[in-house]
This record gives sequence, C-alpha cells and structure tokens, in this order.
Amino acid sequence: MPEKAIYRIYRGDINTLIFEVDNDYTGRIIKFIAKPSKELTADRVIEVNGSYSNGNISVVIPPDATADLNYSSLYYDLVDVSDNDTEQTIYSGILSIEFDVATPFDGIGELPQNAKRIVSVDAQDAGINEMIIVKEINGQKVFTFITLQELKQLLDSL
Repeated sequence: MPEKAIYRIYRGDINTLIFEVDNDYTGRIIKFIAKPSKELTADRVIEVNGSYSNGNISVVIPPDATADLNYSSLYYDLVDVSDNDTEQTIYSGILSIEFDVATPFDGIGELPQNAKRIVSVDAQDAGINEMIIVKEINGQKVFTFITLQELKQLLDSL
C-alpha cells in the first residue's frame, strides 16, 4: 500500500519535495505526476523525475511547471516506472498550491491565456452619476469612469 502525504508548494517557485522511503530505489526511474483529478484521462499538469539518495526520494518542481497553474490543489502519485509494463506507486496524495501575492503579472503584465485579472474599485473614487466602463487606451483595455452625460453623448454618436 503506498504512503499518503500532503505537500504545500508555492506557484511559480522552485519547490523541492522529500519523500522518506524504506526500499532502495538506486538506479530506478522515479516519476512525480500531478493531475487536477483522479479521472483516468485527466491531463498531467506536472510530470518530473525524482532522484533517490540515502533513504529519500527528492522531487524538484521547477518554477515554469507551476507558474501558470490556476489550481489550488492537485492529486499526485510518486511512482517507480522502471519496469516497462507496470508502475509501482510509492506515495500518493494532495499537492496544495499556494498562490503568491507578487507575480510577474501584477497590474500591467500580460496574463497567461487561462488567467483572469481581478480589479477592485473603490466607490469613493467615482463621482456622483458616474459609471465604470472598459475603454481601449494605447491598445490596452482599461477600466475608466464615465459620466452619464458622456455616456449619452457616446450613445448618440452611434
């Protein structure tokens, strides 16, 4: 029966996971595989090799493997795939993904295709009878305020 473990990592950081094992995996091919669900056909979002040394298997997850992930958790298996026709599960569990506050996409950066930008607006910034609209400025969509009079003029010009 495989061991179970929950690990917490930070999205976009280099993450090293250490698994303590009783067996000797010297020379064996070890894979760490993570998916958003346990469904048979779910996509593998992370797949990296592990390395064995002195009773531990180390798995290094590089920053680019998690930088664009929008999952808060993944299911994982740590498996020995040395034998071509079988996989032996060593560990399985949940990989909890913490989202960093600081990212390369703060404010103005180009977002990954599957990401969404959330913008908060303070009503105190708006004047009376103003609305928030999306406007294109210098080729970028931005939120801006418009008065009801300006909106009326805009609609009349259409």
